Amino acid sequence: MISLESLRVMPCQVSDVDRIFDLEQRATSYGWSRSDLASSVASDHHCYKLARKGQILGHCVVQLIGAEMEILNIVIDRDLQGMGYGTFLIDSVLRLGRYRLVTEVWLEVRESNLGARKLYGQLGFIQSGIRKNYYRHAKGRENAVMICRSSDLS
Repeated sequence: MISLESLRVMPCQVSDVDRIFDLEQRATSYGWSRSDLASSVASDHHCYKLARKGQILGHCVVQLIGAEMEILNIVIDRDLQGMGYGTFLIDSVLRLGRYRLVTEVWLEVRESNLGARKLYGQLGFIQSGIRKNYYRHAKGRENAVMICRSSDLS
């Protein structure tokens, strides 16, 4: 079990981009590029890091559009996946949504990412559709499962 009291979710800074890029590379075969991450930190996206004692353990990029939030990217260090860090980060993002009066949260997840899909289901997200051939994959393309969590963000 993880110790939640020492975890912090804070806005990303430009100085965090290299560490976040390294985390992306370790955690996924097709993570965001360094320039994509830097652009998100510098833009109107809301970029957050999950940290403990200065070490970045994960990050999340969200976009707010009216009463909707879209989670554009969320990554937890590969060595820490399945230990509750993703739940902690998503819960923190959902609290941000409540503060911003968000009524729906959307995201896409790789069809093959069964661990993430299970986590999102446990957090109240439901499947709303499929985007065919959305993600790059070692064997070509992979479908994205579109999921949503509506209204009650408690």
